[in-house]
Amino acid sequence: MAALGAVKPVAPRAILSLALFGFAFGQVEASVVVYLRSLAAPIRISLGLPPGEPLPLFGLEHLGSLQNLVYIELAREAGTLVMLAAVAWAVSKNFRAWLGAFSIVFGVWDLAFYLWLKIMIGWPASLHTWDVLFLLPVPWAAPVLAPVIVALSLAIGGCFAFVRPPKQVPGSAWIFLLAGAVVLLTSFMWEWPYWFQGGAPRGFPWALFAFGELLGFAGFMLGVRPIEVRNQHGAQQPGQRAVQGRAHIGGVKQEAFVNHRPGTQRAPQGGDDQGRVDIGGVIRQDQHRPLEAARPLQPVDMHAVTQGEDQPEQSPVHGTQPVKHGSSSATGGRRI
Repeated sequence: MAALGAVKPVAPRAILSLALFGFAFGQVEASVVVYLRSLAAPIRISLGLPPGEPLPLFGLEHLGSLQNLVYIELAREAGTLVMLAAVAWAVSKNFRAWLGAFSIVFGVWDLAFYLWLKIMIGWPASLHTWDVLFLLPVPWAAPVLAPVIVALSLAIGGCFAFVRPPKQVPGSAWIFLLAGAVVLLTSFMWEWPYWFQGGAPRGFPWALFAFGELLGFAGFMLGVRPIEVRNQHGAQQPGQRAVQGRAHIGGVKQEAFVNHRPGTQRAPQGGDDQGRVDIGGVIRQDQHRPLEAARPLQPVDMHAVTQGEDQPEQSPVHGTQPVKHGSSSATGGRRI
Protein backbone atom coordinates (compact mmCIF):
# COMPACT_ATOMS: atom_id res chain seq x y z
CA MET A 1 0.00 0.00 0.00
CA ALA A 2 2.31 2.69 -1.31
CA ALA A 3 -0.15 5.53 -0.67
CA LEU A 4 -0.14 4.80 3.02
CA GLY A 5 2.75 6.01 5.12
CA ALA A 6 5.41 3.43 5.87
CA VAL A 7 5.75 2.15 9.41
CA LYS A 8 8.46 4.17 11.08
CA PRO A 9 10.66 2.80 13.86
CA VAL A 10 9.51 5.61 16.14
CA ALA A 11 5.82 4.62 15.88
CA PRO A 12 5.90 1.60 18.27
CA ARG A 13 7.80 3.63 20.86
CA ALA A 14 5.37 6.54 20.53
CA ILE A 15 2.35 4.25 20.87
CA LEU A 16 3.87 2.62 23.95
CA SER A 17 4.52 6.05 25.47
CA LEU A 18 0.93 7.13 24.78
CA ALA A 19 -0.43 3.92 26.27
CA LEU A 20 1.71 4.26 29.41
CA PHE A 21 0.69 7.88 29.84
CA GLY A 22 -2.98 7.03 29.41
CA PHE A 23 -2.75 4.11 31.83
CA ALA A 24 -1.00 6.18 34.51
CA PHE A 25 -3.25 9.18 33.97
CA GLY A 26 -6.26 6.89 34.33
CA GLN A 27 -5.00 6.02 37.80
CA VAL A 28 -4.75 9.72 38.67
CA GLU A 29 -8.29 10.32 37.38
CA ALA A 30 -9.65 7.40 39.37
CA SER A 31 -7.93 8.66 42.53
CA VAL A 32 -9.56 12.09 42.15
CA VAL A 33 -12.98 10.48 41.75
CA VAL A 34 -12.42 8.44 44.92
CA TYR A 35 -11.64 11.66 46.81
CA LEU A 36 -14.72 13.43 45.44
CA ARG A 37 -17.00 10.54 46.29
CA SER A 38 -15.63 10.46 49.83
CA LEU A 39 -16.51 14.16 50.21
CA ALA A 40 -19.98 13.70 48.69
CA ALA A 41 -20.87 10.50 50.57
CA PRO A 42 -22.15 12.20 53.80
CA ILE A 43 -24.31 14.61 51.78
CA ARG A 44 -25.77 11.83 49.67
CA ILE A 45 -26.56 9.76 52.76
CA SER A 46 -28.31 12.74 54.37
CA LEU A 47 -30.44 13.17 51.23
CA GLY A 48 -31.30 9.48 51.05
CA LEU A 49 -29.22 8.91 47.89
CA PRO A 50 -26.95 5.90 47.31
CA PRO A 51 -23.49 6.99 48.55
CA GLY A 52 -21.48 4.83 46.17
CA GLU A 53 -23.21 5.94 42.95
CA PRO A 54 -22.89 9.21 41.00
CA LEU A 55 -26.59 9.29 40.10
CA PRO A 56 -28.95 10.87 40.96
CA LEU A 57 -27.18 14.21 41.15
CA PHE A 58 -27.98 16.64 43.96
CA GLY A 59 -28.29 20.42 43.85
CA LEU A 60 -25.45 22.85 44.50
CA GLU A 61 -27.30 24.29 47.49
CA HIS A 62 -26.59 21.09 49.42
CA LEU A 63 -22.83 21.66 49.14
CA GLY A 64 -22.88 24.75 51.32
CA SER A 65 -19.38 26.22 51.59
CA LEU A 66 -18.03 23.58 49.22
CA GLN A 67 -19.82 24.92 46.14
CA ASN A 68 -16.53 26.20 44.74
CA LEU A 69 -15.48 22.55 44.32
CA VAL A 70 -17.88 22.31 41.40
CA TYR A 71 -16.05 25.02 39.48
CA ILE A 72 -12.70 23.49 40.39
CA GLU A 73 -13.95 20.16 39.03
CA LEU A 74 -15.10 21.78 35.77
CA ALA A 75 -11.67 23.37 35.33
CA ARG A 76 -10.00 20.03 36.11
CA GLU A 77 -12.02 18.30 33.38
CA ALA A 78 -10.98 20.94 30.84
CA GLY A 79 -7.35 20.60 31.95
CA THR A 80 -7.56 16.84 31.52
CA LEU A 81 -8.59 17.20 27.87
CA VAL A 82 -5.81 19.73 27.27
CA MET A 83 -3.21 17.37 28.75
CA LEU A 84 -4.37 14.46 26.60
CA ALA A 85 -4.34 16.66 23.49
CA ALA A 86 -0.89 18.06 24.31
CA VAL A 87 0.82 14.71 24.82
CA ALA A 88 -0.68 13.51 21.53
CA TRP A 89 0.64 16.61 19.76
CA ALA A 90 4.13 15.99 21.11
CA VAL A 91 4.46 12.75 19.11
CA SER A 92 2.67 13.93 15.94
CA LYS A 93 3.83 15.75 12.84
CA ASN A 94 0.44 16.74 11.39
CA PHE A 95 -3.26 16.85 12.22
CA ARG A 96 -4.01 13.33 10.94
CA ALA A 97 -1.25 11.83 13.08
CA TRP A 98 -2.40 13.93 16.05
CA LEU A 99 -5.95 12.66 15.72
CA GLY A 100 -4.70 9.07 15.79
CA ALA A 101 -2.43 9.75 18.78
CA PHE A 102 -5.20 11.54 20.68
CA SER A 103 -7.57 8.63 20.03
CA ILE A 104 -5.00 6.22 21.47
CA VAL A 105 -4.27 8.13 24.65
CA PHE A 106 -7.93 9.05 25.26
CA GLY A 107 -9.11 5.48 24.76
CA VAL A 108 -6.44 3.98 27.04
CA TRP A 109 -7.05 6.68 29.66
CA ASP A 110 -10.79 5.97 29.79
CA LEU A 111 -10.33 2.19 29.95
CA ALA A 112 -7.67 2.52 32.66
CA PHE A 113 -9.95 4.84 34.64
CA TYR A 114 -12.61 2.15 35.07
CA LEU A 115 -10.00 -0.53 35.68
CA TRP A 116 -8.41 1.48 38.51
CA LEU A 117 -11.80 2.29 40.04
CA LYS A 118 -12.60 -1.42 40.08
CA ILE A 119 -9.28 -2.14 41.81
CA MET A 120 -9.58 0.71 44.34
CA ILE A 121 -13.24 0.64 45.43
CA GLY A 122 -14.79 -2.27 43.55
CA TRP A 123 -16.87 0.00 41.31
CA PRO A 124 -18.61 -0.38 38.87
CA ALA A 125 -20.56 -3.46 39.87
CA SER A 126 -21.17 -4.31 36.19
CA LEU A 127 -20.91 -2.80 32.74
CA HIS A 128 -24.57 -1.79 33.03
CA THR A 129 -23.89 0.47 36.03
CA TRP A 130 -24.59 4.13 35.24
CA ASP A 131 -21.86 6.76 35.42
CA VAL A 132 -21.58 10.50 35.01
CA LEU A 133 -18.96 10.84 32.29
CA PHE A 134 -18.41 14.62 32.13
CA LEU A 135 -19.96 17.81 33.42
CA LEU A 136 -18.80 19.97 30.48
CA PRO A 137 -20.74 21.62 28.97
CA VAL A 138 -23.70 19.77 30.50
CA PRO A 139 -23.85 16.47 32.43
CA TRP A 140 -23.17 13.33 30.38
CA ALA A 141 -24.49 10.02 31.69
CA ALA A 142 -24.57 6.45 30.34
CA PRO A 143 -24.08 2.84 31.38
CA VAL A 144 -20.34 2.07 31.69
CA LEU A 145 -20.57 -0.25 28.68
CA ALA A 146 -21.13 2.71 26.32
CA PRO A 147 -17.93 4.67 27.12
CA VAL A 148 -15.98 1.41 27.17
CA ILE A 149 -17.11 0.65 23.59
CA VAL A 150 -16.13 4.16 22.48
CA ALA A 151 -12.75 3.91 24.24
CA LEU A 152 -11.97 0.58 22.57
CA SER A 153 -12.96 1.96 19.15
CA LEU A 154 -10.74 5.01 19.64
CA ALA A 155 -7.73 3.04 20.87
CA ILE A 156 -7.84 0.45 18.08
CA GLY A 157 -8.63 2.88 15.27
CA GLY A 158 -6.10 5.37 16.62
CA CYS A 159 -3.29 2.80 16.53
CA PHE A 160 -3.97 2.01 12.89
CA ALA A 161 -4.24 5.68 11.91
CA PHE A 162 -1.08 6.62 13.79
CA VAL A 163 1.10 3.78 12.48
CA ARG A 164 -0.03 4.14 8.85
CA PRO A 165 -1.52 7.61 8.48
CA PRO A 166 -3.15 8.05 5.05
CA LYS A 167 -1.54 10.61 2.79
CA GLN A 168 -4.92 12.04 1.87
CA VAL A 169 -8.34 11.68 3.50
CA PRO A 170 -11.43 12.34 1.36
CA GLY A 171 -13.91 14.94 2.55
CA SER A 172 -16.66 12.34 2.89
CA ALA A 173 -14.60 10.52 5.53
CA TRP A 174 -14.31 13.67 7.64
CA ILE A 175 -18.06 14.25 7.32
CA PHE A 176 -18.87 10.75 8.55
CA LEU A 177 -16.38 10.97 11.42
CA LEU A 178 -17.71 14.34 12.56
CA ALA A 179 -21.32 13.19 12.23
CA GLY A 180 -20.55 10.06 14.27
CA ALA A 181 -18.94 12.11 17.03
CA VAL A 182 -21.93 14.46 17.18
CA VAL A 183 -24.40 11.56 17.35
CA LEU A 184 -22.42 9.83 20.11
CA LEU A 185 -22.23 13.00 22.18
CA THR A 186 -25.96 13.51 21.67
CA SER A 187 -26.68 10.03 22.99
CA PHE A 188 -24.63 10.77 26.13
CA MET A 189 -26.37 14.12 26.69
CA TRP A 190 -29.78 12.92 25.55
CA GLU A 191 -31.49 13.61 28.90
CA TRP A 192 -29.15 16.12 30.48
CA PRO A 193 -32.00 18.35 31.83
CA TYR A 194 -33.39 15.25 33.54
CA TRP A 195 -29.99 14.48 35.12
CA PHE A 196 -29.52 18.11 36.12
CA GLN A 197 -32.80 18.07 38.02
CA GLY A 198 -31.75 15.00 39.98
CA GLY A 199 -33.40 12.29 37.90
CA ALA A 200 -32.68 8.62 38.55
CA PRO A 201 -31.15 6.40 35.83
CA ARG A 202 -33.54 5.16 33.16
CA GLY A 203 -33.34 3.91 29.59
CA PHE A 204 -30.29 4.77 27.47
CA PRO A 205 -30.75 5.51 23.71
CA TRP A 206 -28.78 2.50 22.50
CA ALA A 207 -30.12 2.78 18.95
CA LEU A 208 -28.82 6.34 18.64
CA PHE A 209 -25.52 5.28 20.18
CA ALA A 210 -25.16 2.39 17.71
CA PHE A 211 -25.90 4.74 14.82
CA GLY A 212 -23.12 7.05 15.95
CA GLU A 213 -20.67 4.15 16.17
CA LEU A 214 -21.68 3.04 12.67
CA LEU A 215 -21.10 6.52 11.26
CA GLY A 216 -17.69 6.68 12.88
CA PHE A 217 -16.72 3.27 11.51
CA ALA A 218 -17.89 4.25 8.02
CA GLY A 219 -15.79 7.41 8.17
CA PHE A 220 -12.75 5.43 9.27
CA MET A 221 -13.12 2.96 6.40
CA LEU A 222 -13.68 5.72 3.85
CA GLY A 223 -10.45 7.31 4.99
CA VAL A 224 -8.46 4.17 4.13
CA ARG A 225 -10.23 2.10 1.47
CA PRO A 226 -10.27 4.57 -1.45
CA ILE A 227 -6.46 4.78 -1.40
CA GLU A 228 -6.10 1.00 -1.31
CA VAL A 229 -8.57 0.50 -4.18
CA ARG A 230 -6.74 2.98 -6.40
CA ASN A 231 -3.45 1.15 -5.85
CA GLN A 232 -4.99 -2.24 -6.58
CA HIS A 233 -6.18 -0.98 -9.99
CA GLY A 234 -2.71 -0.04 -11.08
CA ALA A 235 -2.47 3.60 -10.15
CA GLN A 236 0.81 5.25 -10.96
CA GLN A 237 3.19 4.89 -8.04
CA PRO A 238 5.03 7.87 -6.53
CA GLY A 239 8.43 8.57 -8.07
CA GLN A 240 7.52 6.84 -11.34
CA ARG A 241 6.71 8.66 -14.58
CA ALA A 242 7.14 8.26 -18.31
CA VAL A 243 9.81 10.32 -19.98
CA GLN A 244 10.00 10.79 -23.71
CA GLY A 245 13.39 11.35 -25.28
CA ARG A 246 14.87 11.35 -28.75
CA ALA A 247 17.65 8.89 -29.58
CA HIS A 248 19.97 9.36 -32.55
CA ILE A 249 21.80 6.39 -34.03
CA GLY A 250 23.66 6.53 -37.34
CA GLY A 251 21.56 9.44 -38.59
CA VAL A 252 18.23 7.75 -37.71
CA LYS A 253 15.91 9.53 -35.29
CA GLN A 254 13.48 7.53 -33.25
CA GLU A 255 11.19 8.30 -30.36
CA ALA A 256 11.83 6.34 -27.19
CA PHE A 257 9.89 6.02 -23.99
CA VAL A 258 11.90 5.38 -20.87
CA ASN A 259 10.24 4.25 -17.63
CA HIS A 260 12.00 6.77 -15.45
CA ARG A 261 12.64 5.94 -11.81
CA PRO A 262 14.63 7.88 -9.23
CA GLY A 263 18.31 7.46 -10.09
CA THR A 264 17.82 6.99 -13.87
CA GLN A 265 20.33 9.01 -15.86
CA ARG A 266 19.00 11.24 -18.64
CA ALA A 267 20.62 13.63 -21.09
CA PRO A 268 20.43 17.27 -20.02
CA GLN A 269 17.48 19.11 -21.48
CA GLY A 270 18.33 21.98 -23.77
CA GLY A 271 18.99 22.55 -27.45
CA ASP A 272 18.66 20.17 -30.35
CA ASP A 273 22.16 18.76 -29.92
CA GLN A 274 21.61 18.07 -26.22
CA GLY A 275 18.37 16.23 -26.96
CA ARG A 276 20.22 13.63 -29.07
CA VAL A 277 21.75 10.90 -26.99
CA ASP A 278 23.48 7.66 -27.80
CA ILE A 279 21.04 4.85 -26.99
CA GLY A 280 23.91 2.90 -25.46
CA GLY A 281 24.13 5.52 -22.73
CA VAL A 282 20.56 5.09 -21.51
CA ILE A 283 20.08 3.20 -18.28
CA ARG A 284 16.81 1.32 -17.93
CA GLN A 285 15.42 -1.34 -15.66
CA ASP A 286 14.30 -4.35 -17.65
CA GLN A 287 11.48 -6.48 -16.29
CA HIS A 288 13.54 -9.65 -16.56
CA ARG A 289 17.05 -8.41 -15.85
CA PRO A 290 18.71 -6.53 -12.98
CA LEU A 291 19.75 -2.91 -13.39
CA GLU A 292 22.92 -2.79 -15.53
CA ALA A 293 25.54 -0.09 -15.67
CA ALA A 294 25.47 2.00 -18.84
CA ARG A 295 28.37 2.12 -21.20
CA PRO A 296 30.04 5.52 -21.39
CA LEU A 297 28.97 7.84 -24.19
CA GLN A 298 31.25 7.88 -27.21
CA PRO A 299 32.19 11.20 -28.78
CA VAL A 300 30.06 11.96 -31.79
CA ASP A 301 31.22 13.83 -34.86
CA MET A 302 28.27 16.19 -35.29
CA HIS A 303 29.39 17.18 -38.79
CA ALA A 304 29.30 13.56 -39.96
CA VAL A 305 25.96 13.03 -38.25
CA THR A 306 24.44 16.01 -40.01
CA GLN A 307 25.63 14.75 -43.37
CA GLY A 308 24.25 11.31 -42.59
CA GLU A 309 20.76 12.68 -42.21
CA ASP A 310 20.72 13.88 -45.83
CA GLN A 311 22.13 10.69 -47.40
CA PRO A 312 20.31 7.36 -47.97
CA GLU A 313 21.29 4.37 -45.90
CA GLN A 314 24.41 2.61 -47.26
CA SER A 315 24.85 -1.08 -47.96
CA PRO A 316 26.78 -3.12 -45.43
CA VAL A 317 30.54 -2.89 -45.69
CA HIS A 318 32.99 -5.49 -44.41
CA GLY A 319 30.27 -7.66 -42.85
CA THR A 320 28.50 -4.94 -40.87
CA GLN A 321 24.71 -4.68 -40.96
CA PRO A 322 22.73 -1.56 -41.78
CA VAL A 323 20.83 0.01 -38.96
CA LYS A 324 17.07 -0.42 -39.39
CA HIS A 325 14.41 1.88 -38.08
CA GLY A 326 13.11 0.82 -34.63
CA SER A 327 15.87 -1.76 -34.09
CA SER A 328 17.84 -2.22 -30.89
CA SER A 329 21.46 -1.18 -30.64
CA ALA A 330 24.30 -3.63 -30.49
CA THR A 331 25.08 -2.77 -26.89
CA GLY A 332 23.87 -5.90 -25.14
CA GLY A 333 20.28 -5.79 -26.43
CA ARG A 334 19.11 -2.78 -24.36
CA ARG A 335 15.92 -1.12 -25.56
CA ILE A 336 14.22 2.05 -24.64
